[in-house]
Amino acid sequence: MGSSHKNRFTGNREIAMKSVTFAVLAASASLAAPASADVLFSNFGPGDSVAFPLSYAIGGEDPGGFYGGRFNNGFAFSVFGPDDYVVDSIEVAGRLFGGDNAFRFSIFTAVPATIGVEPGDLVASTVASGFNSGLNGGQPSISEGLLAPGTVLENGRVYFLVGEATDPLGEFAWAQSPLTGNDGRTTWASRVGDPATTPWTISNSQSTAFRINGSFIPAPGTAATLGLIGLAATRRRR
Repeated sequence: MGSSHKNRFTGNREIAMKSVTFAVLAASASLAAPASADVLFSNFGPGDSVAFPLSYAIGGEDPGGFYGGRFNNGFAFSVFGPDDYVVDSIEVAGRLFGGDNAFRFSIFTAVPATIGVEPGDLVASTVASGFNSGLNGGQPSISEGLLAPGTVLENGRVYFLVGEATDPLGEFAWAQSPLTGNDGRTTWASRVGDPATTPWTISNSQSTAFRINGSFIPAPGTAATLGLIGLAATRRRR
């Protein structure tokens, strides 16, 4: 009987410990994965409004295009939150004026420049398409581009979102943000000409309208701490 009682007790303790281990692992797994996508940054106005018809040009390399040559424009942004964050998608507002209805939007790090900062290393790119035509006075429309899974950016760090044409004849008017004061202004990086030989021109200007969607990543210590809390609670219940 004693032996039988001892075995039952040991078995119950093993089951209890396995349950605790499972609870800790489950808590860690759920915290390690980002939550569903949220708006992390947006400089649209109420109801996704923009400062129509004000805009910044993105042009292809064909000098016969609507804007007469290659235009790249980029605007600085930062996301401030509890931790680093994953970017799932980017939404931009604008109008098509020529070429393929698809434009590349890329996130770059910010590096020191002669004045302030400028786009540095490429982090990730996406293509947004299906914009309204602006040739007959059409209103800007919003298009979303998805980024590769696991695109992680650092909390509080400055980045640039840069737009460029994917077609030599591509011409796009990137709508301006309607926000006023410091909320609507940021570092503007513009470049007219071949990116291989033309430096960025840096100034402070009204930003374009765009939105960054994603989710914050809990700090590694958070999962471990909550796992230990779960372990302690399970022990108390025993």
